[in-house]
Amino acid sequence: TVILKEYEQVHINEISWYNEAENLGFRRIPKIYSKSPLTMQRIIGKHAYQMNDLTNREKNALMADYLDALISLHDKKKISSNKNEIEEVYIKKTLSRVNSVSKIIPGFDKEMVSINGKKCLNLFHSKNQKRLFDVISNNLFPKFFHPIHGDPTFSNSIVDDKLRAWFIDPRGYFHKQGIMGDAWYDFAKVYYSAVGGYDYFNRRKFKLFIDSSTVEVLMDTPAFLNIATGIFKEYFGDEVSRIEILHGLIWIAFSGYAKDDIDSVIGSFYLGLYWLECGMEKL
Repeated sequence: TVILKEYEQVHINEISWYNEAENLGFRRIPKIYSKSPLTMQRIIGKHAYQMNDLTNREKNALMADYLDALISLHDKKKISSNKNEIEEVYIKKTLSRVNSVSKIIPGFDKEMVSINGKKCLNLFHSKNQKRLFDVISNNLFPKFFHPIHGDPTFSNSIVDDKLRAWFIDPRGYFHKQGIMGDAWYDFAKVYYSAVGGYDYFNRRKFKLFIDSSTVEVLMDTPAFLNIATGIFKEYFGDEVSRIEILHGLIWIAFSGYAKDDIDSVIGSFYLGLYWLECGMEKL
């Protein structure tokens, strides 16, 4: 039962996604015992961001499992992609989210800013927006849509005692309701946790320092950082730049979602610019 009616559609999307994933034969989800009320198998395990005692070999195996499991989902089906939906998600939604918080972001009017020691273009400055649109148009349009989870962060997955990732809390849509979307978005969400440290940030385990020309967003180094960086390079080669650009857009969009905490708004916006710069450097 949904207590808050404004989340009823979220619940509907989730049930629909589980149904579609189950019908496609995707096995890395809990067994669904009932859809009304939604009752599912309990997976005994932990979130990956809680697993700081793993060896490097175990971390490597787990990161490979995350990617292999998602690839197995993506391989279940493909259809032609929809350019309008890509533009809605990667351009219009991002701009809308940013515009909703731009007035509370210090330095939003600057063309360039130093973020965690890197000089970064502010791609939302009027002089730089064309560069942002070109980067998205030239690098982020896939030929096909595939079944996706939509939000496979560490917080939305559980790791069992055999180091297998099980996926919960699906987004339930890419732009329109349904399981089909951009597979690269899934990989970027895993990157968001493993390399970007999203799960720590979302729990406000960060410090923000900002002055007239520099921004520092300080967090503990993600436990999977080095292993994940290597695994993503092994799996995707030069396409890692694509993942980093998407990763940047995800951070940027989060700035318009985290409105209940001003430091989170500011920090996620500037982390987004940082990761966009990292991705553009590799193009």
